[in-house]
Amino acid sequence: MQLSPGVSPGNLAAALKRFEEAVGKDWVFASDERMRIRTLEARSAR
Repeated sequence: MQLSPGVSPGNLAAALKRFEEAVGKDWVFASDERMRIRTLEARSAR
Protein backbone atom coordinates (compact mmCIF):
# COMPACT_ATOMS: atom_id res chain seq x y z
CA MET A 1 0.00 0.00 0.00
CA GLN A 2 1.34 3.41 -0.99
CA LEU A 3 1.41 6.01 1.77
CA SER A 4 0.34 9.59 1.19
CA PRO A 5 3.09 12.20 1.36
CA GLY A 6 3.81 13.19 4.96
CA VAL A 7 2.24 10.04 6.46
CA SER A 8 4.68 7.76 8.26
CA PRO A 9 4.08 4.02 8.59
CA GLY A 10 3.83 4.43 12.37
CA ASN A 11 1.21 7.18 12.13
CA LEU A 12 -0.84 5.14 9.67
CA ALA A 13 -0.67 2.05 11.90
CA ALA A 14 -1.82 4.07 14.92
CA ALA A 15 -4.68 5.64 12.97
CA LEU A 16 -5.83 2.27 11.63
CA LYS A 17 -5.79 0.77 15.13
CA ARG A 18 -7.97 3.59 16.46
CA PHE A 19 -10.32 3.27 13.49
CA GLU A 20 -10.62 -0.49 14.12
CA GLU A 21 -11.52 0.25 17.73
CA ALA A 22 -14.24 2.63 16.57
CA VAL A 23 -15.88 0.66 13.74
CA GLY A 24 -14.60 -2.91 14.13
CA LYS A 25 -11.88 -4.76 12.27
CA ASP A 26 -14.29 -6.12 9.64
CA TRP A 27 -14.83 -2.57 8.34
CA VAL A 28 -11.19 -1.49 8.05
CA PHE A 29 -9.70 -2.23 4.63
CA ALA A 30 -6.02 -1.46 5.00
CA SER A 31 -4.51 -3.69 2.33
CA ASP A 32 -5.06 -4.44 -1.33
CA GLU A 33 -5.81 -8.07 -0.44
CA ARG A 34 -8.48 -7.09 2.10
CA MET A 35 -10.10 -4.80 -0.47
CA ARG A 36 -10.20 -7.65 -3.04
CA ILE A 37 -11.81 -9.98 -0.50
CA ARG A 38 -14.43 -7.39 0.48
CA THR A 39 -15.20 -6.62 -3.18
CA LEU A 40 -15.72 -10.31 -3.92
CA GLU A 41 -17.94 -10.70 -0.85
CA ALA A 42 -20.08 -7.75 -1.92
CA ARG A 43 -20.45 -9.08 -5.47
CA SER A 44 -21.46 -12.54 -4.31
CA ALA A 45 -24.11 -11.07 -1.97
CA ARG A 46 -26.00 -9.50 -4.89
